[in-house]
Formats: sequence, C-alpha cells, structure tokens
Amino acid sequence: MTKYCFIGGGNMAKALIGGLISKGINDRDIKVIDPDPKARKECESLYKLETFTNLKASGCNANVTILAVKPNLVHNALTSFNPKDESLLISVAAGITISTLEGLVGLNKPIVRSMPNTPALTGKGATVVKSNANVNEDQKKMVEELFGAVGIVRWIESEEDLDAVTAISGSGPAYFFLFAELIEKAAIQIGLDQKLARELSLQTFYGSALLLENSSDSAKTLREKVTSPGGTTEKALAYLETNNLYSLLLEAIMKAKEQAQSLSKQ
Repeated sequence: MTKYCFIGGGNMAKALIGGLISKGINDRDIKVIDPDPKARKECESLYKLETFTNLKASGCNANVTILAVKPNLVHNALTSFNPKDESLLISVAAGITISTLEGLVGLNKPIVRSMPNTPALTGKGATVVKSNANVNEDQKKMVEELFGAVGIVRWIESEEDLDAVTAISGSGPAYFFLFAELIEKAAIQIGLDQKLARELSLQTFYGSALLLENSSDSAKTLREKVTSPGGTTEKALAYLETNNLYSLLLEAIMKAKEQAQSLSKQ
C-alpha cells in the first residue's frame, strides 16, 4: 500500500490529496506537514488525515513524499528530510532543479520534478514530469497515479523542456483568464450589463474548450469553420492579425520561458 506525505498543505497539495482520495486512497495513508495552523486545519476539515507542524514530529515513513511549498521555502522544508532510502521525492516547487534537490537529499534518492497547473484544482490539470536516474518503473506508476488523479500526466526526457512547459501550461491558465477578463470588459464597453457579459464570456470559453477537446478538427480548422467570408468574425480576426497578435503572444511566452530559466539558475 502506497503511503503519501505532503510537505506543504496549500491549494496544490489539497487538490492532489482530493484526487487521491477520489481514486480510493485511504485518508489514513496520507500525512500533511505544514507549520501554518490555518493550512493544517483546512486539510483536517476537508479530509480525515493527520497533520503535523514539521517532518520530525510526523515520523514520516511514506513511500512518496510530495514537496509542495513555495520555491523560497524548499531548503528549510528539507532540512530534516530523512525518509527511507527507497522513498520517492516529488517536487512541485517551480524552478527548483533536480540537481538542487539532489544536493539537499542525496544523489541516490529517487526524485521527480513536476510542473502541474492550477486546473488540477478541478481535476482537469496538465502535469509534466521529469525523473532522475534513480526512479524505477513502480515509482513512475506512483507518479502517474498521483497526478493522473487530477488530470493528464506527460513525461519529458530533458529537464530543460520544463522551462517551456512552465511558459505554456504552467502560466497558460493566466493567459486564458486574462483573455476572458478582456472579453468580459469589452462586452460591457459595447453595452452589455456585467452579469450577461460574464455569463457569455464564461460559457463561450467553456463550450469552445469542450468543442476543441471532443472534435477531430484542429484549432485552426475550427477557427476557419466559424469564420464566414465577409462576416463579423473575419473582421475581428483580421484586425487582430494586422496588429500582430501572434507575435505579441509568442514574445510574451518567450519572456515567461526566460524567467523560468532564470529561476532555475538561482
């Protein structure tokens, strides 16, 4: 039976715990460590599991330890980390490299670095993972069980690709929220009331995402199908293309990737 220990009890940890429990993992096989009493109370109120203030107090003997703290807290969080030799460490801390983690917990430890995104909170997340050479096939299945409970999981060969992943799926929800925000704002600007503007924006994005997911057509083909010659959509898209929307978006994504690379080197 796999036992899980979460270092950090924030939103991502709660999403992953909820996913595990929904897949049949027993609450008693999950522990949460967080010095914040509010975070511990929230975990205890949501699930019937044990919480602790620190690693030493927890007596952590998990098969899988999930490091779910802010990047600036990683070093302190792992100060007293001394799991069983064969235990797996999974990090969801952005920008913390495998080599940094190996320097903190040992070169022989099985380590997986991951980049989930916030839609994991709804069970519709996208997580990309990279392991070091010490991770075996059974442990890879544990990783897939954990993140598969809250969305899709994909493995990559090169850790450097996580910088691009961060810029796309890691930051991607914010791009989506910004565009939804701007559509809603524009709807109000051209005369719709705020309630209707939000409803139309939300349902349009939601329905379009479902259509894209369930269609055999590409995003490009679906766009072309809804763009009638001489129509309103063609007029709007032509204006966006004239003002270099793609170039602007690409540049923004490159900036995000560069920032991810910078954080990884700190």
